[in-house]
Amino acid sequence: MSVNQPAWHLKKACRESAHATQLAKRRALVNRGANGGIVGDDTHILCIHPGQEVYVTGIENHKISSLKVVNVSAKIFTQQGEAIGMFPQHAYHGKGFTIHSSGQIEWFKGNVVHDRFLKAAGAQHTRMLDGCVLPIDIDNGLLHMSMVPHTKKEFFRRMGSIRS
Repeated sequence: MSVNQPAWHLKKACRESAHATQLAKRRALVNRGANGGIVGDDTHILCIHPGQEVYVTGIENHKISSLKVVNVSAKIFTQQGEAIGMFPQHAYHGKGFTIHSSGQIEWFKGNVVHDRFLKAAGAQHTRMLDGCVLPIDIDNGLLHMSMVPHTKKEFFRRMGSIRS
């Protein structure tokens, strides 16, 4: 999967309780070394790109073949409250947590992933083109952003009706 793909889009959030961020138990990995995103079971498929597949390789030549390329959405937690994140052109694995590529996020000009730890004089967040800030948590040295599947009601409340 190439980094030369359109990256994230974000629909503005309705203000929600700041407590919601603390309740988010699922977290997606944010990886500077990945050159494309892989979605798990924490998203909803919006569309499948016909005829597009990717092959993923990893540690010890572990391979996952013929993953469909999809556009997905999920509920994310920003400093302004909950929002629906739109994640185009990710490989669909459908199991476990999503892995987002820092490079793919930043390909959409204006998005910046500040992935240095606060203790190392970093900012530890992602700033989107519209100024929205997504906090990044550190767990065992790995970067994570809070993300959970949204309900249909949440999606349509924030996105409005969508026609094909």
